[in-house]
Amino acid sequence: LIGCPTEEYPCALFYLSYGDLGGILGRLANAYALKLGHAGLWVNVNLGAGGGEHEEAEMVTLPDGSTVMDPTRMTARVPLSVEPGAICEFLGLDYSRYLAGFSSVEEIFQWIRATPLFDRRIFLFLNYEHRRRAELRPFYRQFLGFLGIAVEAIEPALGHRGEILSSLQREALQHFGKTEVVE
Repeated sequence: LIGCPTEEYPCALFYLSYGDLGGILGRLANAYALKLGHAGLWVNVNLGAGGGEHEEAEMVTLPDGSTVMDPTRMTARVPLSVEPGAICEFLGLDYSRYLAGFSSVEEIFQWIRATPLFDRRIFLFLNYEHRRRAELRPFYRQFLGFLGIAVEAIEPALGHRGEILSSLQREALQHFGKTEVVE
């Protein structure tokens, strides 16, 4: 039994419904330096080497020239939303389609693939936790099969290597009106 504060209940229901749907979306969000769980969508931010509010966050420059907060030095959790509709909108997913329900796991998988953030490569590198999920959970294994990925062929991920970091973290802070928290 998983308990949650009343204000997080709709998100917990969203995240925990339809097998491992929430875990798959969480894995997708994680590849963009965002976090999604039963408690909502949030971003972990670096508040500086000492963790002080007024210290400048350490940034990493990506190959495309954009910068993101260094994901290896996270010190604060900034909640973005606990509203499933707002989260789906930000992720580019059709929340009304989710509310209408799915009649098959293939429909769920197609819904996930509809997000502009979807990239099959995200699921080619799994850390120990995700590898274990893939081995133990039939729904997650089915999703990997839908993508044409054999669990045995998945490479282990080390830290954030192999993950797709982008300026989406900054975009999420702006979208949900949270930029002042990290400035």
